[in-house]
Amino acid sequence: VAVRLRLLRGIASTFFSLLILLQVATAKEKLHKGAVARQSPRGATPVRRSPSSRMPAASPLCFTNVTARASVQQFQSPTKSLDDNFIHVCFYDTRKHPDVPAMLRAAALFNTSSVKLCALLSHPPREETAGLRIVPLRVTGAADCLYAGLSRLSHGPGPQYLMKPLLGWVMPPEVQRVILLDTDTVVLRPISELWDEFGRFDGAMIGVVAEQSNLYQEKSDWRLIGKNGGVQLLDLQAMRTSEEYAHALDHFASGNAGEYIGFLGDQTLYTVMEGVYPHLFYRIGCEWNRQLSMHFGFRNASVHTCSSPCSILHANYGPLKCVAQLMQSSPTCTTWQRFQDKLGSGAVYQGCPGHLPQSMQNLLKKVIRRFFADCCIANS
Repeated sequence: VAVRLRLLRGIASTFFSLLILLQVATAKEKLHKGAVARQSPRGATPVRRSPSSRMPAASPLCFTNVTARASVQQFQSPTKSLDDNFIHVCFYDTRKHPDVPAMLRAAALFNTSSVKLCALLSHPPREETAGLRIVPLRVTGAADCLYAGLSRLSHGPGPQYLMKPLLGWVMPPEVQRVILLDTDTVVLRPISELWDEFGRFDGAMIGVVAEQSNLYQEKSDWRLIGKNGGVQLLDLQAMRTSEEYAHALDHFASGNAGEYIGFLGDQTLYTVMEGVYPHLFYRIGCEWNRQLSMHFGFRNASVHTCSSPCSILHANYGPLKCVAQLMQSSPTCTTWQRFQDKLGSGAVYQGCPGHLPQSMQNLLKKVIRRFFADCCIANS
C-alpha cells in the first residue's frame, strides 16, 4: 500500500508539474502575441507565408492576355503620354478626416512654381485645400478587381494602403509620374533632386527606400529586403502601359503567389513582388526616407546608418508623430537641437514628445545624435 501511495503521489506530482509548465508556456505565447500586436508599426513587419487558416483560396484572375492588352492600349495614345514638365507631388490619406493641415505644412517646404500638388483622399476634406488638387481614391473595372483581390489578402489597416500600387489607374492620365508622400514626412532637401531619381529607373516602375529594420530579411531567410512605403516614386505611365505589371499584380491579387499580405499593405506587397519581379523596382537612397520608428530598436547600426545627408525625415512612430508637425513648421537645426535638449529632462518641447517614457526619450536622444543629427536645415 505504501509503495502504491508513493507511486500515486509521484504520478500526481508529475501531472501538476506538466500542467504548470503548460500554463507557463501558454502565458509566454500570449505575451509574445501581445508584444507582436503592440509592435505593429507602419514601417516594419515580418514577411511570411500566412497559415492556411488565414490564406484564402485563389480567386479568378482579373486580366486575360486580351483584357490586359486592351487596358494598356487605352493609355498609349500620344495625347495621353505627353510630359507636362511639372514635378507632381501627392499626399496620401485614407482617414475619414484627412490631415490637410499636415499636407499644407509639409508642402510649404518645397512648393515652387515647378511643383503641382495633390491629395489622394478616400473622404472629402473639411478644411480649405488651397493649392491641393483633390483626387478621390477610386478605381473601376479590372483595377477594382485587383484592389478587391489584394484587400482580401490583407487585414486591419492593410487594405487602405493597397491603392498605392494602383495609382496608375487612379491618377488623371496626363500625370505621368508622381512623388508619393505620407503626411508624417519632412522634406529637407530640394524635391527636384528626388524627382531626378526617375532618370535612373532603367525600366523600373516603383522606387522605394529600404525598410530600416531587418525584420523582413530575417523572416524570409534573407531572401527579401523590406520596403517602406512612406516615400514612393511611381512611374504611372509605365505602370499603365505595362502588361507585365498588370499580370504581376494579378498574380498576387488572385492568391496564386501564395503570399498573405497582412496589415501593412503596399510595403509587404512590394517586398514580396520584388522577390519575383526585381526589375520593376528601383531602390532609392536611404537619405530620402530616414525612419524614426522605435518599434524594433536601433541596435543594428548597419540599417540605420546612412552616409548621404538626410533629405526626408519620416516620423513613422506613434509617439513621435508630433516631430513631423514640429519640423514641418520649423525645420531648422535650432528647432531640432532644442527638441533633443528636452529629451529625458522630464519636459517637452512645444508639446513633443507627448507620451514617450523617459527611458525611451534617453534612447531617442542618443539615436538622434548618432543617426539623425543632420535631419534639419542649417540656419541661414
